[in-house]
Amino acid sequence: MSDYQRMWEKVLELVKQSTDPMVFSAFFSSVEPVNFADGLFSIRTNNALTAEYVKKNLGSFIEENLSKEAGSPVTLKVIVNGEPEEEIVSDSVSEDRENKTKVLRAQEPPKLNRAYVFSNFIIGPSNQYAHAAAYDVANNPGTSYNPLFIYGGSGLGKTHLLHAIGNAIYERDNSKRILYITCENFCSDFQASLSYKNNVHSFREKYRSNYDAILIDDVQHLSLVNRTQDEFFQLFEYLFANNCQIVMTCDKSPRELKNISDRLITRFEWGLVTDIQPPDFETRQAIIKKKCQDRGFAIEDDVCSFLAGKIQNHVREIEGVLTRLRIYASVQNQPISIKLAKECMKEYVSNQNISLDVIKRAVAAYFDISISDLTSHRRPKNIAKPRQLAMFLCRSMTNSSLNEIAASFGGKDHTTVLYACKKIEETKNGDDELSFQIDALKKYIMKNCREESDR
Repeated sequence: MSDYQRMWEKVLELVKQSTDPMVFSAFFSSVEPVNFADGLFSIRTNNALTAEYVKKNLGSFIEENLSKEAGSPVTLKVIVNGEPEEEIVSDSVSEDRENKTKVLRAQEPPKLNRAYVFSNFIIGPSNQYAHAAAYDVANNPGTSYNPLFIYGGSGLGKTHLLHAIGNAIYERDNSKRILYITCENFCSDFQASLSYKNNVHSFREKYRSNYDAILIDDVQHLSLVNRTQDEFFQLFEYLFANNCQIVMTCDKSPRELKNISDRLITRFEWGLVTDIQPPDFETRQAIIKKKCQDRGFAIEDDVCSFLAGKIQNHVREIEGVLTRLRIYASVQNQPISIKLAKECMKEYVSNQNISLDVIKRAVAAYFDISISDLTSHRRPKNIAKPRQLAMFLCRSMTNSSLNEIAASFGGKDHTTVLYACKKIEETKNGDDELSFQIDALKKYIMKNCREESDR
């Protein structure tokens, strides 16, 4: 056995230890070493899928350990059926190659929603400061407010402003590198990178690739993964030190966030923290008219006022109601009138009156237990099952998040709610009694809310 073959055997054993057995068997059974000369280690496989997987997921790890075995930097090359594939870029790649890569990357358009721009964002007293800050950041990225932290409830326009910032920066200079990412995807990427020792390095390279602006949606999800907070902190420090504009959205202000480290809270507050509140009546009217205009139809002022009076929670609801209203008008072949709007909104208004407290009261009364039992940490069967059912109904009958539901049940963890919902969903189809209880409770809750809305 040659020296390079021995090197490969040692590194392959490390790969085997750090990967799933089925993955290792599927992707490495056909891989064999070919040659090692002048710092270039060549391996061969019989299909392109294996080559792509090795390069993307394990290239850095293999190079790192080959370098340790050789005592000097090693670059890996993958050959498919005798034809050379693209080399995996290592730390030893030439400066010219790096510069070319940066130019190519700069030409890639950012993955942004082109419909979210400043020109179609309706400004009102509830969002004017957040809009002004976002607009200033878009015109002076990395200098005005860094970071910019926008918080507020769901569906109020935070994501719209986030994309608008990115679109404005790119429109002004298409060489700017902009990354939009949800915090959930960031956490998922990091957790996936931990599957293989080499992937953490690749993960860091991805998020530190000379971006001019990074837009991060829903940073409250950092509270769900403690280890990810450390990685996010290091990323924040790197981006800030390199004058990269950081914009974050969240459902709460930094000081209201739970299970977030103090050092991250401090970083969130370094620049500007601004909020978005639910739109007032006049702003809701303006939003409704603008949405109708964008969809190619108009409504009378009295209908607009009626809808603005009924839709009070967030902008996203307006879009859903207008879609429902157009379908009603089309199916019944009628113009959009107050009468039609009231008919269309009847079920919607009932649903809007459903709160977590309403559901908890209904479940407690149905099972003859107290609300304090539902929100306690006690686990006897006569309490545990109603609690799971109440959580399931809260999730299915309201727009509340897992965290909001968990908090309303005595500050439990969101995973408890997730487990409860999954448990009820899996059980109800084969359990006639449970299905009956769910239907009975839904009817009872809807009836009470409908009667309340009619008063």
